Amino acid sequence: MIQRGERIRCSLVLTLLLLVITPNVYGYEPSKTKELNLTLYPDGFVDVEHVLGIDPTLARVNVTLFCETQEFIIAKDSYNLPLDYTIHGRTVTVDVLGSAVVTLYYSTPNLTNKTGSLWRMSLFSPVDAYVKLPVGASIINLSPLPLIIRTLDSSTNLIMPAGEIVISYVIGIVGTKVNALAVKNEAEEAIEESREEGINVEAAERLLQQAREAFEQERYSQAELYANQAKTQANEHRNLAQEAKSAIFTAAFSIETASDEGRTSLLNQAEVEWEEAWRAYEAGEYDIAKELATQALLVARLSKTVPWYENAMNLSLAGLGVTTVCAFLFLRRRTGTPDVSEPQEVGEVGKTVDGGGKPGLKLDDLLNQFRHLRTDDREVIRYIYEKGGGVFASELRKRFDLPKSSAWRMIRRLEKEGVVETRTVGRETYVQLRRPDAEDALTGMEPAFQTVPAGSYYEGQGSY
Repeated sequence: MIQRGERIRCSLVLTLLLLVITPNVYGYEPSKTKELNLTLYPDGFVDVEHVLGIDPTLARVNVTLFCETQEFIIAKDSYNLPLDYTIHGRTVTVDVLGSAVVTLYYSTPNLTNKTGSLWRMSLFSPVDAYVKLPVGASIINLSPLPLIIRTLDSSTNLIMPAGEIVISYVIGIVGTKVNALAVKNEAEEAIEESREEGINVEAAERLLQQAREAFEQERYSQAELYANQAKTQANEHRNLAQEAKSAIFTAAFSIETASDEGRTSLLNQAEVEWEEAWRAYEAGEYDIAKELATQALLVARLSKTVPWYENAMNLSLAGLGVTTVCAFLFLRRRTGTPDVSEPQEVGEVGKTVDGGGKPGLKLDDLLNQFRHLRTDDREVIRYIYEKGGGVFASELRKRFDLPKSSAWRMIRRLEKEGVVETRTVGRETYVQLRRPDAEDALTGMEPAFQTVPAGSYYEGQGSY
């Protein structure tokens, strides 16, 4: 009896020691990736072999898989015996039964995608990964550079460093006339579909032209590369255009709904944003159009019903403004227009905007005429003037470090003020100071009584 009791006590002591010591050995991590082996097939499927080190004191462990969709999952212990498991989305719960190593095997199509003849495999690996490409696959791009690359049985084998792994490849011989012609035809079809929908595909067309020129010069690898880029560009631009148009239509519906419900407090601002979104869409600036349409949608949804007394106040102010303008015009007609002395020329400020033979306007006169504008708008006017009266919108964005949407709003604001006018040159927007007519020159009016263009500071402060 004594010996049996001693054996029980010894077993309890050893069990406690295991419970205390073992977690320290494994760093309290329930599971840790030890190996990752990937085998790619021509149909896009990938066989995954995921080897994990497991805390042997655990009876069950959760493992995150590399994809949502899996087929033929098998879990085995360190003796290659099968283990039970349950799946919940990307998580698999394995009954490890004290095993120190668990290996998961499964097949998935979710690690690869195909554009034309170009395949792309991507995933994040916590350890250096072994990747076996399909037989006859040719690598187009790798990121990052592999640690080892070798060919075995007509198949390329790579050892990629831990982290984000991206491998682009094609099945078959790259650079042949047949492959280049096939990819070029696919690009032409994608561009034609986008063009029929009225989508701006000038960038894709330039790439396609490069592909055609390379094909005619029998540089088939280069032709295939340009054609793939053209097709990708056309598809991406088409998707972005569809998203922008959908956002514009949704914003229009929200504005109409707000109007029908009498929620007009911010409706003017929403309509301005919507109009700018539509102009951006027509100019092919689909990313800006989508952003502006989203802003219009939010503003329309935030618009509230205006109390009756605020409307009455606005009408009174509007009536007062009309009375003031009428009184000013009557006095001006009675007294005539005073003479204006020529302003002093100071350095570059004395330069004029030519205006195609019409009376020019000096920079100081121009800034004085629009001195109600914001300081940053006046700096933009000065910059355009010093550049000869016209610049591309991209130059303004670069010079003043503006996002596309902010630059677009600023240009539209100046355009509504009558300071600038725009036109499309290729895919670029060209901004130039308006050519001053004789009636646009200073009339000698006191600054406090100058005519204020629609949408100006006095009429719509806070609209932008």
